[in-house]
Parts: sequence; C-alpha cells; structure tokens
Amino acid sequence: MQTRTLKIDHARRTALSEAHIRASVGLGMLSLVLGTQLVWSLLAH
Repeated sequence: MQTRTLKIDHARRTALSEAHIRASVGLGMLSLVLGTQLVWSLLAH
C-alpha cells in the first residue's frame, strides 16, 4: 500500500519537474528570440 503511494508521488514529481524544465526551456527560447529581434531593430536604426 505504501509503496504504491510512493510510486504515485514519484511519478507526480517527475511529471512536475518535466513540465518545469519544458516551461523554462520555452521561456529561454522566447527571450532569445525577443532579444535577437531587439538587437536587430537597434542595429537597423
């Protein structure tokens, strides 16, 4: 009984950390794109 609860808890934690990693990667890519566009617009002027 207890091992099953631990397994579920572990799976939930793994899913949460995966979602966190995906979110941070997505934010990093977004900021990279926005930063690149900002630099290009500054260079164009």
